[in-house]
Amino acid sequence: MNAPQPPRPSWFHLLGAGVVLVGCELFLAAAFAILCMRDSREIIGAVLPPALLLIGITLFVAWKQYQAIFQRNRDAATTITQLLVFVVVMLTIPFVDYTGMLLGTGNILREGRWYMLVLLYMTALFVAIANWTWSNRLRASQTVAIPLRWRWSLTNMLAVMTILGVQFAIAGILRRWWGG
Repeated sequence: MNAPQPPRPSWFHLLGAGVVLVGCELFLAAAFAILCMRDSREIIGAVLPPALLLIGITLFVAWKQYQAIFQRNRDAATTITQLLVFVVVMLTIPFVDYTGMLLGTGNILREGRWYMLVLLYMTALFVAIANWTWSNRLRASQTVAIPLRWRWSLTNMLAVMTILGVQFAIAGILRRWWGG
């Protein structure tokens, strides 16, 4: 008898994972560019510890998202879902506060920052829902994650090298653009 296959992610789940991974990529590139700028050397003692903490959290989120979608790891899917629900809850507070303030003044349609906040909130909500449904699908299936020997294929290693290349290219562009 054949063992049951783990569920395959749909385009909805892959899009949610892509948003998280691209967001992590852009954040890491910007952090790397800022840390490499000549002008930031004076404040490196104040910037470096929180930057390293944020970089570590970003790498953790990217790794857990990769494990949840591509390795079909239930624990990673649950962890990333809980983290994204926490982010959505934390974004709800400024979203409701800022919306209420703008409704009180009557300037809600003329305020560009409100549209950016709506976009950020809706994106975070979409990604949290996508990861929540994927976590439930993995929990409902009676299969295990992809076996350990298949976790690092040549394709995975080439993807990591491509990501690193894009990372350094974006960081270099941002560094030149910001005058580093």
